[in-house]
Amino acid sequence: MQISKKHIVIILNLILPLYGIAQPDFGNSVEIDGIKCFRDAKNINTAYYTPGTLSLKYDHDGKPDFKFLETRYTGNAAYNDRGEIRFLSILRFKVIMDHIPSEKLSLIKKTLWPHGGGHLRPLPVTSVKTMLVFIPVAGENENTDSLTFTRGDLSADNAEGLNSKGEYWRERDYYLKVDDQTAQLLSKSFELGSPLISLSYAFFSSGVNIPQNKIITEGEDKILKDIEKHIKENQDTTIVEQICVRSDAFPVTVDTHKWPDLVKQIDINEEIPPGYAALEVRCYDFYNGLRPDLFAKKIEIKAQGVGHGDVIIKKTFSSKTPDIYVYNITFPYAVRLDKPLFYRVTTISDNSPPEKTQWKQQNSWTSMIDITSSPEQIVKHEDDDMN
Repeated sequence: MQISKKHIVIILNLILPLYGIAQPDFGNSVEIDGIKCFRDAKNINTAYYTPGTLSLKYDHDGKPDFKFLETRYTGNAAYNDRGEIRFLSILRFKVIMDHIPSEKLSLIKKTLWPHGGGHLRPLPVTSVKTMLVFIPVAGENENTDSLTFTRGDLSADNAEGLNSKGEYWRERDYYLKVDDQTAQLLSKSFELGSPLISLSYAFFSSGVNIPQNKIITEGEDKILKDIEKHIKENQDTTIVEQICVRSDAFPVTVDTHKWPDLVKQIDINEEIPPGYAALEVRCYDFYNGLRPDLFAKKIEIKAQGVGHGDVIIKKTFSSKTPDIYVYNITFPYAVRLDKPLFYRVTTISDNSPPEKTQWKQQNSWTSMIDITSSPEQIVKHEDDDMN
């Protein structure tokens, strides 16, 4: 069914007020029962509370939701690349956010608005920066120099990774892809014992009255400074003016002797096994504020399954969640590497009907898909704003 421009305007008019253009005032804060809240700069009946702390997820038996997949690419006849290393190994674990009980949120609302009528919402998070520190278990006559990684991402693989009903997301997956040499070091360390692993993180937001030092942090300032130092050495995007609203770290405790299946070696040849995130999709339109006119971008990825026909995965980047700029794509079934993949993008803006591209073919399974707007599209939008 074709959706008209009139219908799009009606839909956006219904949806956008739910999320509104938040404008936290970082010069107007109050702490209630240990929770820091910021008033909205324009609406006296709106305030925002900061995100909770993060930790590693465990099951009822104490087993961590952790997996290190060490890959070995045995080659593909179609590519004529037997013996080459084409796929990165993946370290993945699930991260959960500590949630504020509804009773405490109600207490905060009553304190802020004794006569009712107020709206308490999650403080919009514009980005989350991470730094993983890995101290390997050394064998005889080996050193234990730590490894630091800032290229990992928190990916929202399902609805639990998105804000909903006035609450922050509940869980996300941390992904880190490493080369063969690093993978071998990590694998050997897991064999020897339990390496020391920790994940430092910092939540950032944007608003008005940002302090000169750009820090209103709940947590350790030193953690934030360490993250910023390593990120500056490995920067790949332009960061808009932001403020750190929480910085902290947590241990990633992994006992591979007790849970040997936490580390797994997989062979990749003519197909990609289920659960292996070989493909990465990125979009910086919302993360970097490149296209304020956009509401969302949806990508559909189609691959040929092994005995299952076409397998289609759908992911959405949105102005509601600008901190999500990457998805690590996993397929529910094995898909064929000797066949190309296809993708198409639907763009939803606030002033025109959805625009859907034709299916595009990509032959490489190791190349990132970047659907960020082109410089020409960004310039066109800026020109339209000036007219």
